[in-house]
Order: sequence, then C-alpha cells, then structure tokens
Amino acid sequence: MVYKFLAGQFLRGGSEWREVQRLADECRKTDGSAPRLIAGQRSHAARDDAGSLVGYLGVTQMMPGEVELSGMVNPANRCQGIFSRLLKLAVQEPVNTQVETLVLICAPGSEPGLKLLKALSANHDHNEYRMEKQYVPGSGGKQSFSLREAAQADRPEIARQNAIYFGDSGDIPVNVAGVWLAEMNDCPVGKVEARLQKGHAFIYGLGVLPERRRKGYGRQILMLIMDKLASAGATHFTLEVASKNATALDLYQSLGFMVTAEYGYYTLPKQQLLACLTL
Repeated sequence: MVYKFLAGQFLRGGSEWREVQRLADECRKTDGSAPRLIAGQRSHAARDDAGSLVGYLGVTQMMPGEVELSGMVNPANRCQGIFSRLLKLAVQEPVNTQVETLVLICAPGSEPGLKLLKALSANHDHNEYRMEKQYVPGSGGKQSFSLREAAQADRPEIARQNAIYFGDSGDIPVNVAGVWLAEMNDCPVGKVEARLQKGHAFIYGLGVLPERRRKGYGRQILMLIMDKLASAGATHFTLEVASKNATALDLYQSLGFMVTAEYGYYTLPKQQLLACLTL
C-alpha cells in the first residue's frame, strides 16, 4: 500500500479533531497507545489509498531548544515504517532546525511506544497527569491583581520567570504569543500560558514568583486565565502536571480538574534520533 504523508499541518477543531480522536480511540482500545493531543498543535499525518487517517504525530514546542512529540499508527497499519517516516518529517522541519532536544511522550501502558523508546535509548525524565474540566461560569471570584497579555517588551521578564520556574537557561523566548503576565501595582506576580482552538484551551507554564508564594496567587491566576479564555470561546480546559507534584495536583483538583490520562516523558538528542532513523 502507498501512503500519503502530510507535513507541517495544524490540528484544528471540528472534523479534523474528531478524526484524530477516532484514531486515538482505536489505538487506546487495542493496546493503550493513544497519544497526548493538543488542539492547534503542529502535526504530521499519514493517509492510506482511501484517504483514511492511519498515522499521526503531534509536535508541540513549549520551551526554546526542545520540541515534544507524541503520535500513533493504526494497529492495522503498523510495522510498515509509517511512524519512523513521521518522526523524520518532524525533526527535519525547517522550523525545528535550532532544536537540540526531543521529548517523546508515551502512555505508560503503550507496549509499542515503550518498545520504540527502548530501541532509541531514550531517557525517562518524569511522568505527568493530563487533567481536564468544563468551564463553570462565575467561578473566578475576587482577584488581588491583574492579568494581561504579554507584549514584545516583556520578553526579558518572561525569560527571567521561566528560568526561575523551569530551570531554563534564561534565553529570551522566540515569541510571546499566548503568554499572560500577572501583576500587582505594576509589579510582577507570576505568569501563565495558554492556547485556544475552537473551544479547547490548553493551559501551561503557570508560575508564581518565590516572594509571592503561599498567598493563593496560583489559584487566582488559574481562575483568571480560565475566565479570559472562556470570554474568547473556551468551554473545555486541559492542563498537565508532574505526577509527583502533590501541591499542584491538589490545587487543580480543588478547582474541578480531573485526571484523564498519564504520560511518560522521555528525552534524547535530535541527532541521536536521526542516526537511529537512518540505520
């Protein structure tokens, strides 16, 4: 069978989202290998002669210098090199030329995925829970500060906060799209990032500065961003949290988020993956 590969697409809502979800459901039912999906993420796909989706790879860049990859192949079409081709398309994209580290995301129960990770000698870093909830109007409550969209002039401040929260090198982000800054009397409190695609909102990059912690500001930032996203059309919210981060897990659960999946995060250098794919 000849497959058609589509590179550098974006996962939209509507029929595209439902088609990818159907493939994920088939993989999950067969062996628990459904990937982590985010509406609006860059993607690469494979279709068969009839035009049916048989392979999918989502590509998400949360931090400079690394991309996160998670995908699947229809069980009936495996062992034909589809996923290797999708991986190669992703890492060789011009937009990823400056990327050095790949983060491969795999469900703990996915035997095909774990087998691939072992073959690639990828290093397990940590596990995260995927948490979701529907929007509840009027849940924002009283806030102590403002939350505004970041501007280009805020790039150094975003880089500073990312270095504090996530151990980044302090490199200035490529762009500020989707970044929101929390401020009190024009002084920084924290930040959060979000992506919205046809009613589905993905929230990430939440952080509160050390001197502002233990005052409930993390909860307030999260409630504020959900209200703002809801005003823009969001009805469903998704976020992720390290499985060992009990404090954050308790916060999200107290706001109505429920665990819907767990994923393992594995890292390896981009050149190591390319070397394996050419063997």
